[in-house]
Amino acid sequence: MIRRAMHPEYYPKNDADSAYNAHVEHCVDYLRQVLMCKADITRIPVEWSTKYSRPKPRFDTWHTCRDFGKIQDWVIERSGLEHPF
Repeated sequence: MIRRAMHPEYYPKNDADSAYNAHVEHCVDYLRQVLMCKADITRIPVEWSTKYSRPKPRFDTWHTCRDFGKIQDWVIERSGLEHPF
């Protein structure tokens, strides 16, 4: 929905403005909640670059991710539905 809202010339609105805006606001708020609750606090070190004569971040830092497969299994086990995947 957010992607669609950013490109209205390509994706026409199918809802009234108030419903459309409420939907976009809901999506943005949901992303805000996810970022606040699951924020990655891994440090990104900065080193001096002699090539650019300024500090440059090193993005080769290791991050620990959640195991999405385990999350998906947990949801499926508790849904009471049969899933084809």
